[in-house]
Amino acid sequence: MSKQTDTTHAQAQAAAKEQLVIANEWFNETQGFVITSSEDQELVAGILRDVKARYKLIEEKRKEITVPFNQALKAVNDLFRPARERFEEIEKNLKEQIAGYLERKEVENAEAYQVAASASTAEEAVEALSTFASVAPPAGVSVRYVWKFEVINPEMVPAEFCSPDPDKIKAYVASTAGEPAIPGVWFTKAPVVTSRAR
Repeated sequence: MSKQTDTTHAQAQAAAKEQLVIANEWFNETQGFVITSSEDQELVAGILRDVKARYKLIEEKRKEITVPFNQALKAVNDLFRPARERFEEIEKNLKEQIAGYLERKEVENAEAYQVAASASTAEEAVEALSTFASVAPPAGVSVRYVWKFEVINPEMVPAEFCSPDPDKIKAYVASTAGEPAIPGVWFTKAPVVTSRAR
Protein backbone atom coordinates (compact mmCIF):
# COMPACT_ATOMS: atom_id res chain seq x y z
CA MET A 1 0.00 0.00 0.00
CA SER A 2 1.16 3.52 -0.75
CA LYS A 3 1.33 6.30 1.84
CA GLN A 4 -1.62 8.02 0.16
CA THR A 5 -3.69 4.80 0.30
CA ASP A 6 -2.81 4.36 3.99
CA THR A 7 -3.87 7.95 4.72
CA THR A 8 -7.13 7.57 2.77
CA HIS A 9 -7.88 4.30 4.58
CA ALA A 10 -7.20 5.89 7.99
CA GLN A 11 -9.48 8.83 7.15
CA ALA A 12 -12.19 6.43 5.99
CA GLN A 13 -11.92 4.42 9.21
CA ALA A 14 -12.19 7.57 11.33
CA ALA A 15 -15.23 8.84 9.36
CA ALA A 16 -16.93 5.43 9.49
CA LYS A 17 -16.39 5.13 13.27
CA GLU A 18 -17.79 8.63 13.81
CA GLN A 19 -20.92 7.82 11.79
CA LEU A 20 -21.34 4.47 13.60
CA VAL A 21 -21.28 6.21 16.99
CA ILE A 22 -24.04 8.58 15.84
CA ALA A 23 -26.01 5.69 14.25
CA ASN A 24 -25.85 3.66 17.48
CA GLU A 25 -27.00 6.66 19.54
CA TRP A 26 -29.95 7.30 17.23
CA PHE A 27 -30.77 3.60 17.15
CA ASN A 28 -30.95 3.42 20.95
CA GLU A 29 -33.06 6.59 21.09
CA THR A 30 -35.58 5.37 18.50
CA GLN A 31 -35.90 1.73 19.67
CA GLY A 32 -39.28 1.02 21.16
CA PHE A 33 -40.68 4.40 20.07
CA VAL A 34 -44.42 4.15 19.34
CA ILE A 35 -46.31 6.87 17.47
CA THR A 36 -49.46 7.76 19.40
CA SER A 37 -50.23 11.23 18.06
CA SER A 38 -49.78 13.43 15.00
CA GLU A 39 -47.09 15.34 16.95
CA ASP A 40 -45.18 12.09 17.44
CA GLN A 41 -45.57 11.38 13.74
CA GLU A 42 -44.13 14.79 12.83
CA LEU A 43 -41.22 14.22 15.22
CA VAL A 44 -40.49 10.83 13.64
CA ALA A 45 -40.76 12.33 10.13
CA GLY A 46 -38.13 14.90 11.12
CA ILE A 47 -35.81 12.18 12.45
CA LEU A 48 -36.42 10.21 9.25
CA ARG A 49 -35.31 13.20 7.17
CA ASP A 50 -32.16 13.46 9.30
CA VAL A 51 -31.50 9.75 8.78
CA LYS A 52 -31.83 10.20 5.01
CA ALA A 53 -29.39 13.11 5.20
CA ARG A 54 -26.93 10.85 7.05
CA TYR A 55 -27.33 8.21 4.32
CA LYS A 56 -26.44 10.85 1.76
CA LEU A 57 -23.41 12.03 3.76
CA ILE A 58 -22.13 8.47 4.24
CA GLU A 59 -22.62 7.69 0.55
CA GLU A 60 -20.67 10.81 -0.43
CA LYS A 61 -17.82 9.87 1.93
CA ARG A 62 -17.84 6.28 0.67
CA LYS A 63 -17.72 7.39 -2.97
CA GLU A 64 -14.81 9.75 -2.30
CA ILE A 65 -12.81 6.62 -1.49
CA THR A 66 -14.38 3.92 -3.65
CA VAL A 67 -14.81 5.76 -6.97
CA PRO A 68 -11.05 6.17 -7.64
CA PHE A 69 -10.40 2.57 -6.53
CA ASN A 70 -13.26 1.27 -8.68
CA GLN A 71 -11.96 3.20 -11.68
CA ALA A 72 -8.49 1.73 -11.15
CA LEU A 73 -9.96 -1.76 -10.72
CA LYS A 74 -12.01 -1.39 -13.90
CA ALA A 75 -8.92 -0.26 -15.83
CA VAL A 76 -6.94 -3.30 -14.62
CA ASN A 77 -9.85 -5.66 -15.36
CA ASP A 78 -10.18 -4.18 -18.86
CA LEU A 79 -6.46 -4.79 -19.47
CA PHE A 80 -6.66 -8.47 -18.57
CA ARG A 81 -10.18 -9.22 -19.90
CA PRO A 82 -9.23 -10.11 -23.52
CA ALA A 83 -6.62 -12.68 -22.44
CA ARG A 84 -8.89 -14.09 -19.71
CA GLU A 85 -11.82 -14.43 -22.11
CA ARG A 86 -9.63 -16.16 -24.70
CA PHE A 87 -8.38 -18.65 -22.08
CA GLU A 88 -11.99 -19.26 -20.97
CA GLU A 89 -12.87 -19.96 -24.61
CA ILE A 90 -9.97 -22.43 -24.92
CA GLU A 91 -10.97 -24.14 -21.65
CA LYS A 92 -14.60 -24.48 -22.81
CA ASN A 93 -13.53 -25.93 -26.17
CA LEU A 94 -11.14 -28.46 -24.62
CA LYS A 95 -13.71 -29.59 -22.04
CA GLU A 96 -16.24 -30.06 -24.84
CA GLN A 97 -13.68 -32.16 -26.74
CA ILE A 98 -13.12 -34.43 -23.72
CA ALA A 99 -16.87 -34.72 -23.03
CA GLY A 100 -17.55 -35.53 -26.70
CA TYR A 101 -14.85 -38.20 -26.77
CA LEU A 102 -16.14 -39.85 -23.59
CA GLU A 103 -19.72 -39.81 -24.91
CA ARG A 104 -18.65 -41.41 -28.22
CA LYS A 105 -16.69 -44.11 -26.39
CA GLU A 106 -19.65 -44.90 -24.14
CA VAL A 107 -21.91 -45.30 -27.19
CA GLU A 108 -19.31 -47.53 -28.90
CA ASN A 109 -18.95 -49.64 -25.74
CA ALA A 110 -22.73 -50.04 -25.43
CA GLU A 111 -22.89 -51.13 -29.07
CA ALA A 112 -20.06 -53.64 -28.49
CA TYR A 113 -21.95 -55.11 -25.52
CA GLN A 114 -25.12 -55.46 -27.62
CA VAL A 115 -23.23 -57.21 -30.42
CA ALA A 116 -21.54 -59.52 -27.88
CA ALA A 117 -24.86 -60.29 -26.19
CA SER A 118 -26.50 -61.24 -29.46
CA ALA A 119 -23.47 -63.17 -30.80
CA SER A 120 -24.12 -66.77 -31.76
CA THR A 121 -20.62 -67.98 -30.82
CA ALA A 122 -18.11 -67.19 -28.09
CA GLU A 123 -15.58 -66.13 -30.72
CA GLU A 124 -18.00 -63.51 -32.11
CA ALA A 125 -18.65 -62.22 -28.57
CA VAL A 126 -14.93 -61.95 -27.82
CA GLU A 127 -14.34 -60.16 -31.12
CA ALA A 128 -17.14 -57.67 -30.38
CA LEU A 129 -15.76 -56.99 -26.89
CA SER A 130 -12.24 -56.48 -28.28
CA THR A 131 -13.35 -53.01 -29.42
CA PHE A 132 -14.30 -52.08 -25.84
CA ALA A 133 -12.25 -49.08 -24.63
CA SER A 134 -11.85 -47.45 -21.22
CA VAL A 135 -13.82 -44.21 -20.84
CA ALA A 136 -11.91 -42.87 -17.84
CA PRO A 137 -10.92 -39.20 -18.06
CA PRO A 138 -7.20 -38.34 -18.20
CA ALA A 139 -5.20 -37.53 -15.06
CA GLY A 140 -6.02 -34.16 -13.57
CA VAL A 141 -9.48 -34.07 -15.17
CA SER A 142 -12.71 -35.14 -13.49
CA VAL A 143 -16.05 -35.74 -15.13
CA ARG A 144 -19.47 -35.80 -13.51
CA TYR A 145 -22.79 -36.39 -15.18
CA VAL A 146 -25.86 -34.23 -14.74
CA TRP A 147 -29.35 -34.63 -16.13
CA LYS A 148 -30.37 -31.83 -18.46
CA PHE A 149 -33.99 -31.22 -19.33
CA GLU A 150 -36.17 -29.40 -21.81
CA VAL A 151 -39.90 -28.94 -21.30
CA ILE A 152 -41.48 -30.09 -24.55
CA ASN A 153 -45.15 -29.97 -23.46
CA PRO A 154 -45.85 -27.63 -20.51
CA GLU A 155 -49.48 -28.78 -20.24
CA MET A 156 -48.37 -32.34 -19.42
CA VAL A 157 -46.05 -31.29 -16.58
CA PRO A 158 -47.65 -32.25 -13.20
CA ALA A 159 -48.75 -29.31 -11.03
CA GLU A 160 -46.19 -30.09 -8.29
CA PHE A 161 -43.42 -29.12 -10.74
CA CYS A 162 -45.01 -25.77 -11.62
CA SER A 163 -44.93 -22.55 -9.63
CA PRO A 164 -46.46 -19.09 -10.09
CA ASP A 165 -44.11 -16.48 -11.50
CA PRO A 166 -43.58 -13.75 -8.82
CA ASP A 167 -42.16 -11.31 -11.41
CA LYS A 168 -45.28 -11.60 -13.57
CA ILE A 169 -47.53 -11.11 -10.52
CA LYS A 170 -45.54 -7.99 -9.49
CA ALA A 171 -45.74 -6.61 -13.04
CA TYR A 172 -49.51 -7.21 -13.06
CA VAL A 173 -49.93 -5.44 -9.70
CA ALA A 174 -47.81 -2.49 -10.90
CA SER A 175 -49.98 -2.13 -14.02
CA THR A 176 -53.30 -2.39 -12.16
CA ALA A 177 -54.99 0.85 -11.09
CA GLY A 178 -57.54 -0.70 -8.74
CA GLU A 179 -57.42 -3.67 -6.39
CA PRO A 180 -55.53 -6.57 -8.00
CA ALA A 181 -57.26 -9.94 -8.36
CA ILE A 182 -55.74 -13.24 -9.48
CA PRO A 183 -57.39 -16.59 -8.70
CA GLY A 184 -55.38 -18.45 -6.05
CA VAL A 185 -53.47 -15.32 -4.97
CA TRP A 186 -54.34 -13.35 -1.82
CA PHE A 187 -53.46 -9.65 -1.88
CA THR A 188 -53.07 -7.41 1.17
CA LYS A 189 -52.36 -3.71 1.16
CA ALA A 190 -49.27 -2.59 3.08
CA PRO A 191 -48.08 1.00 3.54
CA VAL A 192 -44.70 1.93 2.08
CA VAL A 193 -43.21 5.04 3.65
CA THR A 194 -40.66 7.13 1.77
CA SER A 195 -38.75 10.14 3.02
CA ARG A 196 -36.53 12.93 1.69
CA ALA A 197 -33.37 14.22 3.27
CA ARG A 198 -33.53 17.70 4.84
